[in-house]
Amino acid sequence: TVGGGQGLPPAPTPAPAPAPEEAKKGEEPKKVVDSMMPRLETGVNFGLGAFVDESVDESGDGLGPLNNASSSNLMRKASRNQSHTMAERMQRRSSRHMCINNDGVLNSDMSRVPSMMLIDESQLEEDTKKYTEEVEKLERDSLNIMQRRMPSGSLLEKMEEVIGTANKDSIVLLQGFNWESWRAGAGDWYGVIGKSIDKFKHVGVTDIWMPPPSSSVAPQGYLPSQLFNLDGSKYGTQASLETLIKTLHENGIRAIADIVVNHRCGDKQDSQGRWNQFTSGMENRPSFAGVMDWGGWAITLGDTYSDGTGEHAPGKYDGKFDAAPDIDHANQKVQQSIAIWLRWL
Repeated sequence: TVGGGQGLPPAPTPAPAPAPEEAKKGEEPKKVVDSMMPRLETGVNFGLGAFVDESVDESGDGLGPLNNASSSNLMRKASRNQSHTMAERMQRRSSRHMCINNDGVLNSDMSRVPSMMLIDESQLEEDTKKYTEEVEKLERDSLNIMQRRMPSGSLLEKMEEVIGTANKDSIVLLQGFNWESWRAGAGDWYGVIGKSIDKFKHVGVTDIWMPPPSSSVAPQGYLPSQLFNLDGSKYGTQASLETLIKTLHENGIRAIADIVVNHRCGDKQDSQGRWNQFTSGMENRPSFAGVMDWGGWAITLGDTYSDGTGEHAPGKYDGKFDAAPDIDHANQKVQQSIAIWLRWL
């Protein structure tokens, strides 16, 4: 019989057994035998201290003996315990459900067993999600450190695997922006794309060409400066971009990045007033300290923004582009920095 905590009235208490002195001479006193299932007072979390004679511990489990308790005492105890948090209640060694037989006697054996009913499932789910995110962050931090040491050859092998599985006859690529898209969506063009994913999927789009994601002097994204700074884009924030890419992947659509690395705008001037000092825009990842922090040495010799410390002149097929410093891609440090950024992206 279930009572109390389930919203049902407690089962009636049978009349007490006759006292030993009232029994017939020579006969053993009759005992009340409970033939019903023990009644479980559910939904109440009790500390047993109020019901324990601490001077005697017959069970040897450290909790002491469990004595009878009236319903009024139980309810008062439950009211006091409502102020405790779930974590505190689960950590208290004496937390149990009171199991009372139909004759009103506390069933000490059942009452000593911790109950899974004490666990708040929603709190458990929230804690599990939190711990999972912490583990993922640790794994990502570890990967970030590895990315700085991993040869680009390993990445190229992975790229070949992806390219090898793409069937050009079944690919439908949609350009996901135009020259004026940065003006739309109140600064969140990524959100505008996200609202049309169902339509894209319905018509068979397999890939979407995304706009340049980094902070840029030009709002269209083609004069990049701080390459790690995705929050500086006029198309939206890094969080919005990540949400969009996740939703695209869930719908079987790939996101194609527009990578602009031929040139790069400095965000600081050198002592001669030339805009050839570059910072990465990465502020919350110590393992990336110094990556993409360039000076005049990263610019091709002879360029308008060059300070003469570069290693190479432009190649014979390089066009002249005076709107921004022309980056020296033959410089190994430049190559390594861009490879790290691409793996991060």
